[in-house]
Amino acid sequence: MTDQEKLAAYESMRAEVESRYAALLTTLERLKAEGKTKTVTYREDLGWKQYYRAILQLYQKYGLSQT
Repeated sequence: MTDQEKLAAYESMRAEVESRYAALLTTLERLKAEGKTKTVTYREDLGWKQYYRAILQLYQKYGLSQT
């Protein structure tokens, strides 16, 4: 794999993580508005949100995020 291919793969991965994180925020807001904060789905999604947030924070720590 060339450096250019690695960069493209990284950028694709970062975009997917950012997309999944944003989708989870939307889902969690909807479930919370519906009063479903004690459901398995809500709790699983909350765990995934924390996981993706940690990955995004690592990107930021190493200067690899766009924000």
